[in-house]
Amino acid sequence: ASIVRSLVTRDGVPPALMGNIINNSRAKRASLALRNTIGERRNTFLQAARHSAYMKMVEQVPSNDLPSRTRLSIATLLNYYPEKEEPDEAGFDPACPIFMMVGSQRSGSNWLRTMLSEREDLAGPHPPHILRDFFPILDKFGDLENEENLHILVDHVCTFVEKNQVTWLDKHGRPVKFDRERVLDVAISTVDIMRMVHKDKDIHQKYYLIAIFDEIQNLNAIACDKRTWICKSTGNIQYHDMLLTYYGEERLRYIYLVRDCRDVALSFMKSPVGDCHYYAIISKWTKLQRHALHVLSVSESLVYQVRYENLLKDNAATMEGINEFMGKRKFGKVLRRGSVAILNKVEDMMNTATGGVGAQQASVLSYQFKNLTRGESFRQGQFQKWRKEMNEDDILLIESVAHEIMTRLGYEPHIVGVTRDALVFTDEQIEEFKVLNELGIKKMMEDLQQENPEDAKRRIIQKTVLEQDAVMLSSTDDENGLSDVDEEDEFDDGEDKIKKMHPYKWPRGASKVGYLTDEQVSERFQVKETSVLKSGKFSIKYSVAMQRGYYPSNLDKPCQDAFLDSNYLEMQWLCVFDGHGPTGHDCAEYARDNVINNYNGVAMSKDAIGASLLNVNKGLHGSDIDDSNSGTTALTVLVKGGELLVANVGDCRCVVVSLVDGKLIATALTSDQTPHRKDELERIKKAGGLVMTSEQYDNDEPMHENWLDGDSPPRIWHPNRKEGKFPGCAFTRSIGDQNGEGIGVTADAEFSKYTLSDKDKFLLIGSDGMFEFISDAEAARICSLYDDPIEVCRALVGESYRRWIKCEERTDDITVIAGFISKDD
Repeated sequence: ASIVRSLVTRDGVPPALMGNIINNSRAKRASLALRNTIGERRNTFLQAARHSAYMKMVEQVPSNDLPSRTRLSIATLLNYYPEKEEPDEAGFDPACPIFMMVGSQRSGSNWLRTMLSEREDLAGPHPPHILRDFFPILDKFGDLENEENLHILVDHVCTFVEKNQVTWLDKHGRPVKFDRERVLDVAISTVDIMRMVHKDKDIHQKYYLIAIFDEIQNLNAIACDKRTWICKSTGNIQYHDMLLTYYGEERLRYIYLVRDCRDVALSFMKSPVGDCHYYAIISKWTKLQRHALHVLSVSESLVYQVRYENLLKDNAATMEGINEFMGKRKFGKVLRRGSVAILNKVEDMMNTATGGVGAQQASVLSYQFKNLTRGESFRQGQFQKWRKEMNEDDILLIESVAHEIMTRLGYEPHIVGVTRDALVFTDEQIEEFKVLNELGIKKMMEDLQQENPEDAKRRIIQKTVLEQDAVMLSSTDDENGLSDVDEEDEFDDGEDKIKKMHPYKWPRGASKVGYLTDEQVSERFQVKETSVLKSGKFSIKYSVAMQRGYYPSNLDKPCQDAFLDSNYLEMQWLCVFDGHGPTGHDCAEYARDNVINNYNGVAMSKDAIGASLLNVNKGLHGSDIDDSNSGTTALTVLVKGGELLVANVGDCRCVVVSLVDGKLIATALTSDQTPHRKDELERIKKAGGLVMTSEQYDNDEPMHENWLDGDSPPRIWHPNRKEGKFPGCAFTRSIGDQNGEGIGVTADAEFSKYTLSDKDKFLLIGSDGMFEFISDAEAARICSLYDDPIEVCRALVGESYRRWIKCEERTDDITVIAGFISKDD
């Protein structure tokens, strides 16, 4: 309250209003955002409104002319949608266009939704029909200017969505739960701003429901790490005028999916959803098409029309057109910092849609969604099914109601206007159709309860929410997310606290730092028992551990790391391979299995190991493995006679830790080969490659070369943009990656030699998954805490895993070889 008082006093707000502002609950909730505005430029609130993309017209209003209530509303939005540090930062973008799929149900809309949901940047959950179902009962909640009443409406809508027939899942596969307070804040604040901007329009209470709907979709997109969203409530076209006022022409977009109404009607009659008489079905279809065609006529630029039949005939070309309308695809936070940045091909998106999470999840719940997991066999049988399965009387009824709209949409009537005139139905006939429809719906639900009681139960549960009195249905707000883990947590009670600083019993306790259970993480983890190798006067006691990564969008992604621990020609081979790209796991395993086979030396030789790696690269190109946009890094450490020979291709790392004057010193024997290195950057540019971040490539970020660690990494791109956006690799050397070889990506290794001494204590070899968030010096310190290399491996893998989850909500594959060096007596 004191912060609000200081601000409103400074801005000259009359004292009579000050008490109201302080007592306003939103002012309290906005205190954090208001605190951040003290001392900032006068246009802070305007920046917030512009960034949040709620009302750009606020820019036209001088800051001093903004009502205090509006300034607080903008500050509230700034709190929830802070300005991004980068112009095109990954994650949800509140300024991005949103999409409504319109037309009608049973037009292939769920099929199209699941295909579009394969976009890296688009959330497309199964829709509960918020606007359709709540607008008719809005009066039940009373005066929505009363915050308590509005809070109840927010709670009912959130509960309605949380009990959706097909549960909304976040990127980790958990049910999405909505923060009621946040939805309430955003709804109030948005309507406040709209009323200030649109003084010439009646921003009535129904806009609160649109604001609630919008924020629920936003929160789901955030939970799924998507940039924007699409809603498949096809009836939303009826509310175009309100939606256009709310979103503006900059953000509102429609995908108008059209299907022959005779096939639509036939599909409805087979599905346990909607109406059960042709007259009711086709009357609603006709009404929705009239709305859609009107919007198409007055706002053509906002609408992209898609014929279902074209999806069947030429799926790839049709999807290309839709994607072009929706705009360039972009990675979310989880994927933007991967080793390679390659967008899925449209053909792959179509193929993976049938096996995607959304399709698989829905298909087992209801007969209504069974076609979502069927591929080509489904498409072949969907064209003009009405010709085979519908009788003449039903065709005549349908065409009598819809022939005008059918013709406008390019569908030729079969009977009306050809052999018969359209029927004209009397009031008595229409009333009879209504009764028959109601009886049909009743029988449909009775049959559903017998055939699939769980499906019927889910539908009844959601319907029950709409029938509840206007009282709060939930007492607490569930939140998604993970709490930070105490540095000295429950990994083991009663043991040395120094050891407990890191998860040295990994994967024990993994469920407390990530999204998988201990058992699931354990299934992805392997550790090799301790071995001892003799090297001259020294012994190295070592172990190896490898943790398969966790990718929320691809839970079945195979581990793409591989390691080699072998003795050949009296040399110990300690190697780590880190694959990347669609076939990265095959590339890493190929390199592991062939690096020794291609070694033609008889002793430890730089030339021999370098030639071996080049031969492996050549052999991979000629193999059955597609390495056009896939490959592997390779770090080979040969140990013999107290000497280490290191050959590095990529960004794996080798470190020797020494004890000098009581201090641990980490000496890197490799240098990460990435565009961050000036010499590598210049080499790639000289070879003709483009080096820039993905955002710079898309002209979303100014060109510069001051890339910082932790940001979106600089990548290597082919200079001919017409051929596509590839290869997108964040390293400059690798085995494989044929598409990068012509622009400087090479399998030529860099070498170093190291002679062991009495001061050397530890040897570390790891993939970039291990070193991404752990520095060489910190890895050295962790080694010093434990007496067993297995404990070191577990601690390093567990600590890396924990930091990956905390920073990126996913983990890379993590591989580490940890050795304890000792001099023999």
